[in-house]
Amino acid sequence: MGISQLPHIEAICAQVQRNCDVSDAQNCGALSLCSFILLIRNFYKWFHHIEPWNEGEPAHTLEWIDERETMWEQIQDSPFSPIVCEGQSYDPYDLERINLLLAHTSLVYGAGYAYGMKPTFFLAELQRIEHLKGMEVMFLGREHARDMLGFPALRQGNRIYVRRESARYYLYDKISEHQMAGKKPMVWAMNRWDVHEIADLRFRLDSIVDQEIMAMAYHELGEAAEDVFGDQWGELLSLFSMTSVERFARSLRDVLADTHPLGLLSLVIQEELSGVLGLYVSMLDGFPALLFPEIRRAFDRFMNSEDWGLIEAARKTGYDNFRSKAEHLISILGQVPRKGKDAVREEMEYFLIKPLYCDKS
Repeated sequence: MGISQLPHIEAICAQVQRNCDVSDAQNCGALSLCSFILLIRNFYKWFHHIEPWNEGEPAHTLEWIDERETMWEQIQDSPFSPIVCEGQSYDPYDLERINLLLAHTSLVYGAGYAYGMKPTFFLAELQRIEHLKGMEVMFLGREHARDMLGFPALRQGNRIYVRRESARYYLYDKISEHQMAGKKPMVWAMNRWDVHEIADLRFRLDSIVDQEIMAMAYHELGEAAEDVFGDQWGELLSLFSMTSVERFARSLRDVLADTHPLGLLSLVIQEELSGVLGLYVSMLDGFPALLFPEIRRAFDRFMNSEDWGLIEAARKTGYDNFRSKAEHLISILGQVPRKGKDAVREEMEYFLIKPLYCDKS
């Protein structure tokens, strides 16, 4: 029996997608035009089951986007709906109970918050479960409901979700963008995967995704193992949502997770995943690139020597530096009751963000 034929599943899919649509309606206005175009393009492809390297017919794509925007206007003031099944109503964030409803299927439900505290939801098919470093890692395949953001990986408690379908769209776009720009780390990485021009990528994408989704899982493992932010993380996000402080803090947390002894770079070094390393360095931009110049310098030397000791030294230096910055950030955060939010934000920007632009060495 197919998933769509299982009792109640179609109704649950529709309810989850409705909440995804409400989230998009309430938050898409915060996106830059460039980000919106990239996200809606892949969302259209997902909705119509189009491969990442194919494009929809332009007139149909624009018509569909117009329909979405009209629908968003109609529902942007709507609350998130409970998930209703067999007369029982469940809070959309009650993951445990909703997933119990799906226990007889191959589906997994997820809900949480993304950048800017944007609510995010998905319903996807489970491919496999692995237990790594005390965490349950769920590798997911086809997605039956999702919002426009489609983050490839996320963690909640002791469970990590890695979304292969979202990762395929995300990685194809990122690789295409950086390869066309001729970025040296990306070209080097693609040579390791026998991708010499964009047309080759469609034939190698799945093998690249196989390695990359495991790296994504280890990023989340590093984040779970790192305790420097503690309970203050939620307070930090709620006070400084959609500001440069949130962008900085999330970037700092990301590179801290990547350089943690249990994180992404430790996996890359241990398994000598040179393609993943090149992709990682190429895709560092914004705050992560400013925070972690050591990895680019180490990679420039690594391309000639393939000495993994260079990457390990950069990882250790980065990790110690990021821990120190995170401790400083939390220390400043503790002054909110005395100084107020605005003064603390200015202090964070002065001591932690502004110096990144003064020293790009």
